Amino acid sequence: MAKREKESKLPYKEFLKSRVNEGIAWQIDRLESLQWIDEFQNLIIIGECDKGKTSLASHLGRRAFEAGEKVSYMTISRLLEIIERKDRSDRHQRQFRYITQSSVVIIDDMMYARIPDEHLPKLYHALTFLNETRSLIVITNRELSTWSNGAEDAHMVETLVSRLTAGSQIIRLT
Repeated sequence: MAKREKESKLPYKEFLKSRVNEGIAWQIDRLESLQWIDEFQNLIIIGECDKGKTSLASHLGRRAFEAGEKVSYMTISRLLEIIERKDRSDRHQRQFRYITQSSVVIIDDMMYARIPDEHLPKLYHALTFLNETRSLIVITNRELSTWSNGAEDAHMVETLVSRLTAGSQIIRLT
């Protein structure tokens, strides 16, 4: 258990349900049942900086972990690094394998910065694959409608947003 917890890279951040409105608190109560994992549903957490997005994702990830689920947490830049280096490095290959074996994958700082054009196709394929086989928690401070701004291939980003949001729950922390 301790080894899996270390491998998950799940940050310990305390989430205070008292900081959110009643509607969001109600939604979080339902999410704590973890049924969304059984249904391969994604969670998209949107909010400005310091609103508790990562804390909420960590809280839900920890609940899943405690229920026996394999959980993997990383920032989008870390995911890009793993994707880019997995074929050249045993360590990155192991990390990628752990991600693909996880039932919950948490990706923080999604679209915080522009994704370099050369990384976009690999990211698209990786997220599409992960989306089909497990639940994702995507943390972002940008509205989904703005993700394609500035991308060389705006259609690819729009398609990615459509795939990630199909059947997902969107949580806005204000």
